[in-house]
Amino acid sequence: MTASFRIRKGKGNSATIYLRVTADNQRLEKKTRETVNPIFWNGKDSTVKNPNRVSATTDEKERLVELKKTLNGLSTYIADQYRNRKDTEIINGQWLDEVIEAYYNGGRRTELLDNLNNFLNYFIEKILPHKSAENSGKVLSTRTQDKYRKIIEHLKNFQTKENLNLKVSDYDKHISDRFQDYLKNDLKHSAVSIGREITIPKAILKDARRMGIQVNELVFTEVKGSKPETPCPILIIDKKRGIDELQQLKDFVTIDPRLKLCRDWMIIGIHTGQRVSDLFSLSPNQITTIEGKQYIVHRQQKTGAKVEIPMHRDVLEILEKRGGNFPEKFSDKPDSNTTIFLKLIKRLCKRAGLDRLEYGKKYDEENKRYTYGHYPLYEVFNAHSLRRTFATMYYGEFPTSVIKSVTGHSTEQQLLNYIGKKDDPLARKFHEVWKRQREEAKAAEDIRKAN
Repeated sequence: MTASFRIRKGKGNSATIYLRVTADNQRLEKKTRETVNPIFWNGKDSTVKNPNRVSATTDEKERLVELKKTLNGLSTYIADQYRNRKDTEIINGQWLDEVIEAYYNGGRRTELLDNLNNFLNYFIEKILPHKSAENSGKVLSTRTQDKYRKIIEHLKNFQTKENLNLKVSDYDKHISDRFQDYLKNDLKHSAVSIGREITIPKAILKDARRMGIQVNELVFTEVKGSKPETPCPILIIDKKRGIDELQQLKDFVTIDPRLKLCRDWMIIGIHTGQRVSDLFSLSPNQITTIEGKQYIVHRQQKTGAKVEIPMHRDVLEILEKRGGNFPEKFSDKPDSNTTIFLKLIKRLCKRAGLDRLEYGKKYDEENKRYTYGHYPLYEVFNAHSLRRTFATMYYGEFPTSVIKSVTGHSTEQQLLNYIGKKDDPLARKFHEVWKRQREEAKAAEDIRKAN
């Protein structure tokens, strides 16, 4: 590979300097950022004239010295980039453009992005808005993208605290373990949260690897996230045991309009099986009649799944007393609406006497973190409990395929995991039928022998 320079005259006393590279049987030529007065250019040697041998002002001579240094540096940089090129790199005009720009900008893009913080910034700006989930191929939701941004912020702050300036390839299990300690001890995150959070840097590093940036490959096998089961208490509805906490909630008498409103939304949530984000987006326009029965046809925000939700008589009654409309929201802002709803749920459940001890998580205001233990139901019952109550309430009453068509779970196994069941009771019905058949056969045999 050889590199040389030539000039192309423009108007007046200014000429643009071009870089010419001959490599791999190609002659490539691209414009640099430099210009020179043609009288100071040595065409034979393809460089600027010796500043000490030209008639020029002191300023012009100083500029020629700097220009000569710049061109020599560019020539050396081009040679280094060609010599250290990867097997996958194609030497063409685009390559030469990129290398020239890299010389002026402090390094090629992959070199600059080899710094972890640089790559994290690039990831947020260029990759995250279009990043897809690996399992579904769909672009990440706004909520999930916000989680990525928050973890990236924590990762930057962690480096600042630890006085680290990491390269992308430095992120290994040791750094991941230290980052976990930071999340636990400094930010007071729970084990449940950390188990999910440490998987995000791994996902980001996969994008770095796709771009050709060097990563520590062991991080993908040695750093393991976890998804500890998050306690999600439900209302117990067990007629055989004489327990019906849903009816207890409905029978509670109150004159507080906000508690009445909260109870209506809780009942709708329990009978529709939707996430809170979907619950408050239900509208009368989604109600349709199919074969004489009313359904809510809704597309879920998180998964994009279209679900048909049968309208329970309790839901119909709530809408009828409001002229066919769903109850009003607590706030026009989604986050504020959910926050108010959660507070009212706990207040309503306490007033309704739902105080049996239940394992769950409770926010510790003093330590600013969640603690796990057995608390009165009203302290740990939350908005997500409504959806799980629905799934658990109808489990065994309907096939899991029917329940998941309403909840929007992708698979029946996913639904079973959600409600904490290892298998489907429908399969056990075979044994019940076989037992009954054996008993009937034995009875028939006894009758035959008796005769």
